[in-house]
Amino acid sequence: MTNLSTVDFHHNELTELPDSIGYKMTRLTFLDVRGNSLSTLPASLGKLTNSYMEVYADSNRISWLPDSLIAWRHDIWLFLNFNHLTVAGLPSNIRSQTSVFQINYNWLCDADPTLDYWLRGRTSNYQQTQDCSGTNITAAPGANVLVNTLSQNTPNPFNPSTSITFSITSPRHVSLQIYDVKGGLVTSLVNAPRQAGRHSVTWDARGLGSGIYYYRLVAGDFKAIKKCIVIK
Repeated sequence: MTNLSTVDFHHNELTELPDSIGYKMTRLTFLDVRGNSLSTLPASLGKLTNSYMEVYADSNRISWLPDSLIAWRHDIWLFLNFNHLTVAGLPSNIRSQTSVFQINYNWLCDADPTLDYWLRGRTSNYQQTQDCSGTNITAAPGANVLVNTLSQNTPNPFNPSTSITFSITSPRHVSLQIYDVKGGLVTSLVNAPRQAGRHSVTWDARGLGSGIYYYRLVAGDFKAIKKCIVIK
């Protein structure tokens, strides 16, 4: 395996990649780990001396990236849509490298003006796709507090239909859309005003193939994304 230039581990159940990958697979130029449960990428990838590298790591749980990945002196294309990246989790040297940096549907909020300008130059609509809805609420035990939430669909996995529940604290226009793992729009379940309260929508996935899908809620300034699985 040390002579491979392409490694494809997409849509498995990986929670981590061995750090040895960057030391032993010295010819690696293409890494596809989409649809797993990775929290980061190996620091050793930055040790590779190839002139070019593509990393497809969409649809994981990546919340931080090592500085060594960007310290690479050559071209690296990073695809990190649908992850858990925050501003604090970005490499401190992020602006010094990367030819392509796709980061739609993460948690990149409150970037400073310089970083914001850099991110917009890499992913033009990244600001509109981030989940910036984190809220800390303290309530007495048992209190009935209405908060903006998007719940996990039930059942999950499912075939052919599932229920998606969300709550909003005030009347507002609501958009609830389904996306595939590549970020393509599959269908729109809600695109209309809704009153404050708890709402439930049924998604019938008949006609779609098995796999991972994402449902995204936008209700005013509240945005949230969750993953679901269709099994046929």
